[in-house]
Amino acid sequence: MRTAALSVETGHFYNHDLVDGPKRLAKHFGVVALNPWLRSQQIRTLGGDEPGRLSMCILVDDYHQRPSSNGKPLDTLRPIIAAAESEGVRIDYIGREAGCVKLAAATSAILQRSTGFRNDKGDSYWLVAKRPTVPHQAAMAAETPPISYGQPPIAVDIEFWSKPSAGNNYHPWACPLLAATWQMVRLGGLEQIGGKTAMDDPHGFNNPFLLDDNPPDWDTWDEVPALLQLRVDAAPFAGERVASIIPADFLAVECAVDMLRRDIAHTLGEPMLANPIGREFYSV
Repeated sequence: MRTAALSVETGHFYNHDLVDGPKRLAKHFGVVALNPWLRSQQIRTLGGDEPGRLSMCILVDDYHQRPSSNGKPLDTLRPIIAAAESEGVRIDYIGREAGCVKLAAATSAILQRSTGFRNDKGDSYWLVAKRPTVPHQAAMAAETPPISYGQPPIAVDIEFWSKPSAGNNYHPWACPLLAATWQMVRLGGLEQIGGKTAMDDPHGFNNPFLLDDNPPDWDTWDEVPALLQLRVDAAPFAGERVASIIPADFLAVECAVDMLRRDIAHTLGEPMLANPIGREFYSV
């Protein structure tokens, strides 16, 4: 999988971000545009040995709650693109959170091999942060010390799947699992977690759909490919280094994301899946 020198996520949008209209979107991208770290990276990549090898992306949550715009998917995406352009923020790729669902079963299966996996009577799956060297049965006990990963131990219980019920018929996969999958794909780990099937998927993350001046008239989000490419000359989606500029509200989820990634990397023996992700949190 080809990679850019740096991949920067400049937004992760939920339905409430979209229904509040252009002002909220413009405010978000205005903060992003002024971020000193991003500006320094733009200068660095444009003036370095590998100019242009910076790609910028956003993620739209069309899984936990479908965007409720009064129209088709592009009616939701165009205001986001316009708000970014108005603030001078470039978008090269738009990812769909529902696009991660195809990989969710594979990611879940990896976590179920972990010593920290807990099956709550078939109603939910959890990752309990335990030491990798502890036998599986012992890891199920609450007294087991937390995984330290060479750092001061932090105990975290992360639910990543719940049994479909009247309240979540269509949403069994939890946000931290899908977000971890998204970040691992951004790190170039698509083949490691999804295998050849994921790499060959014509509508998957390895085959971005170029959104030109005459895009398809998609009626539903299910018709939209997992990854849209907005510029023909964009650097590759995945990056040798990745970073995200997101609101501080995401802090807890991103903590869970990193714990899931580290456990998956340990189980697979693929340390690159646990590579550090730079994050710039902000409060509005």
